[in-house]
Amino acid sequence: MIVGFDAATWDLAKPWVAEGFMPNLARLMAEGARGQLESILPPITPPAWTSFTTGKNPGKHGVFHFMESTPDTYALRYTNASSRRTRTIWKILNQAGIGTGTANIPFTYPPEVLNGYQISGMDTPSEKSAFIHPPELREELERELGPLKLDIRFLGFMNTDERRDQVLDEMRQMDEQWTHVGLYLLKHRPQDVMMLVFMSIDTVQHYFWQFMDKSHFLHDPAAEAKFGDAIRNVYQRLDESLGKLLEYTNDGTTVFVVSDHGGGPVSDRVVYLNRYLGQLGLLCYQQDTNNLLRKTLRTVLRRGYMFLRSNLSSRQKVRLAALLPQLRLKTESFYTSFTSIDWSQTKAYCSEVLASPPSIWINLKGRKPHGIVDDSEYENLRDEIITKISELRDPRTGEPVIKRVLRREKIFHGSFAAEAPDLNLDWWEASHFMTGPAFPMIRMNHR
Repeated sequence: MIVGFDAATWDLAKPWVAEGFMPNLARLMAEGARGQLESILPPITPPAWTSFTTGKNPGKHGVFHFMESTPDTYALRYTNASSRRTRTIWKILNQAGIGTGTANIPFTYPPEVLNGYQISGMDTPSEKSAFIHPPELREELERELGPLKLDIRFLGFMNTDERRDQVLDEMRQMDEQWTHVGLYLLKHRPQDVMMLVFMSIDTVQHYFWQFMDKSHFLHDPAAEAKFGDAIRNVYQRLDESLGKLLEYTNDGTTVFVVSDHGGGPVSDRVVYLNRYLGQLGLLCYQQDTNNLLRKTLRTVLRRGYMFLRSNLSSRQKVRLAALLPQLRLKTESFYTSFTSIDWSQTKAYCSEVLASPPSIWINLKGRKPHGIVDDSEYENLRDEIITKISELRDPRTGEPVIKRVLRREKIFHGSFAAEAPDLNLDWWEASHFMTGPAFPMIRMNHR
């Protein structure tokens, strides 16, 4: 039995285990082995869980990010399990005559046809999608447990205590749902190998870290009393779920509790990569020849996107995204400088849609339709970019904002490694910064 706690970190779990908040994990630690696993670089959900379920680095399975570039264009599309181009451990086990069942593992949509079952995770478009195989299992689960909901996402609307309380309550409901699903499957659909993933630690850490962290630049002492224990409460609740799942094991059961990556505070240092590349003369924007009406429309669309992002609930955004998937992608792309780039004059660029992790691509000839960088220029250009990035300094400390840049071939290898970004900026270990969209109309105003 494998239980996944997405984004769980020993930095938080160990003290809470010692304080008695996680007795079930404590028992497993005492009776078994434990360690800090090295995640995939960059340590984010899509490549990390895919590497866990395939045993391969992204260069061999083809999943690098939440989004991927479409062949022969600069357009982006969302990643899902169809981007994975190698066998999973579930299939390998099936071929050896071993039954497998998985529930809620990210980036398993559409679900695989297994000797067992698969319930897809966070890349599932909506509850209406065919995210359970075999199909009759869905009918069985919903008959016994009620309609299944996907984990909450798109949480930019949490700008009041009431909305934060609402999200925390929804997370509790989701944890309870997946616990009930796991227990039902263990009882009524037992397999040789079973895996269940909980996503709420990732969510709560993203949006509530500042309430418990007194050193956080967004820390609010007044809100600490209300939300300071929000993250610990989720760890404690999932430990209780773990205990319930362990009741279905025996001395012959091997149990894993795993995490795909850790968690921590965000930084208040914001780098506008495309703006900086433009200042270096490596990126050019299209000349703005739009008439007043088109400019006004563009402004209205951007403001409308921000309004919806800030005011619609998670469930409302999911329904809207499922109803108008192409409009969602176009709108998110529009809320960046990405669609305004003049590719015929650009040597390097960053995708700003879901800009984390921040990565830089070289507009190489032969790779994309308007590539302008010769192979002979490639290495010198990467060297130049790395040098210039190291010159970005924190005005408060004088230290480099970005302390490490990893060339693609240093972290990826395999048949699909050439699909990875050319330069990967370390935001998770040596450096701490965020990125933001750089609109063309302000691209040269701030140096």
